[in-house]
Amino acid sequence: FLFDPDLFTFQNVIFLPVAIMICASLIGMILWAVMMGALYALSWVTGLAATAAAATGIVGFCYLCVTKLAEKGIEHVATPKI
Repeated sequence: FLFDPDLFTFQNVIFLPVAIMICASLIGMILWAVMMGALYALSWVTGLAATAAAATGIVGFCYLCVTKLAEKGIEHVATPKI
């Protein structure tokens, strides 16, 4: 069974390894394309999250500055001069 003469035909010896290499190359190219698409999506999501974090930080800093300035302004107006 291991050395069956029907398995060692010209098609099996020559074309079968070539067909296997072609199929493996095609599967590799498909997997490469899927991975590149996933990396693109991940980078897009990461960039979006970084932009949102930066915008939140900037808005939070501006809010802090405005509230502290308003607090100091109210203290200045409400505090009587002696």
